[in-house]
Amino acid sequence: MIRQPSLIARLLKSSVVMLSLLLSAAPALAVDALAVSERAWQITQVLEKHLSNRFAGNQVETATADVLAEAWEGAGLMVQWQTFDFEFASRTQASRNLWVTIDGASDRHVVIGGHYDNAGQMFESHGTTDNGISVALIVALAEHLALHDEQPPFTLTFALFGAEELGMYGSQAFVRAGHADDVDAMVNLDTIAGGDILYIHSAPSTPSEHCADASTYSASADLREELIAVSEQAGLAFIEHPGYPGYAPGETGDWSDQRYFACSGIPIAYVEATNFSINGEEGYDGYSQTTHEAVWDCYDAEARTACNRDEETQWGKIIHTRNDQLERLLELFGNRVPQQMHQSSQLLAAWLDQ
Repeated sequence: MIRQPSLIARLLKSSVVMLSLLLSAAPALAVDALAVSERAWQITQVLEKHLSNRFAGNQVETATADVLAEAWEGAGLMVQWQTFDFEFASRTQASRNLWVTIDGASDRHVVIGGHYDNAGQMFESHGTTDNGISVALIVALAEHLALHDEQPPFTLTFALFGAEELGMYGSQAFVRAGHADDVDAMVNLDTIAGGDILYIHSAPSTPSEHCADASTYSASADLREELIAVSEQAGLAFIEHPGYPGYAPGETGDWSDQRYFACSGIPIAYVEATNFSINGEEGYDGYSQTTHEAVWDCYDAEARTACNRDEETQWGKIIHTRNDQLERLLELFGNRVPQQMHQSSQLLAAWLDQ
């Protein structure tokens, strides 16, 4: 039985856990990164406790969208919706995108987006890092700007995409419907906490095979470099990964919601916590997120891979496993998860305060 969205939404109006004692002090900014982080942590806990099985097309995914929309509406924001169909398990199913736009001081238009569905109970995952924390931060930052009447330096659209886990259906529908036609750049937040290292990526140099027209593709690293510069100026931990087999320095794959924005010629930056230096199950692709011994059958630190590649079953993975539950993450990593979320909050705050 799914709780009624209005009942869950009431929990978003009261404090759950404050993070002041868990997080390092932030510099004084017009956008209060600590306040945004505390609100995001509150939303993360509500998603974890009441809406953890957000598999694309199911009732919980629908309820999640309703709850997050109520939070935005409570801040005076006008929520826009898009319903789309997708094929899964030999039948047509439905999901939704939702977004709000806050006008800025210039004509530049940037989407900050992430997916709100998750892999669900089929992997014993609650989707805490993939992608609840990112969703919570997106919602909290938009709320903060609205409630404090903060005008960003450029127009911002905060977008939450459905059905990412089954093939980026939500972001594909968003772009193909023309909602990104006037967008100049896209920041994708996906799995921004949990992994060993904080990265900012750009799109692959080679167009995705999923692009309908490769001639419009953008592999621009401009937005990545812009955010890396902000990170350095603010003393944050984000880096570009060095080159690895199959991945040029600073580039990632096309497996998240930035894909169709890059396909349509929009420069992207992808914020992620993982560990590209690990030679994982499929190579150096970032799917092995941590060297933590509890997330490996046996990890060879010198070779940076499994002690026995033929017998390894865990591969240092957090997403799509039982490790992606809040209680388990805190057990494994202590304060690292809220601290990494706060780093992303600081990054975005510093970027908007330039």
